[in-house]
Amino acid sequence: LELFSNRTKRIKSEKLIAEKMVNQAEENIKQEIQNLKMIEARFGQTLKTIELLDEQIKISEELLEEELTTEQESEPAEETDESSEEEEKDNKSDE
Repeated sequence: LELFSNRTKRIKSEKLIAEKMVNQAEENIKQEIQNLKMIEARFGQTLKTIELLDEQIKISEELLEEELTTEQESEPAEETDESSEEEEKDNKSDE
């Protein structure tokens, strides 16, 4: 009877240890799920940030292109103004 009692105590002890391990594993799983949710949220935010940065780059490139086009269009006009001034000086010196 004593052997049976000791064996029962040992089995109950092992069961208690196993239950504690299961509980700890469940807690670990819950924590990892929380970590994954946080990573997923950061990932989503990063994707949105990349999208916004792409849009900013596109706008900046368009503005830069417009500015370059505007500068190219205005450059000949400036040269023309300088040429006109030189012609006027030449005309005055001829008089």
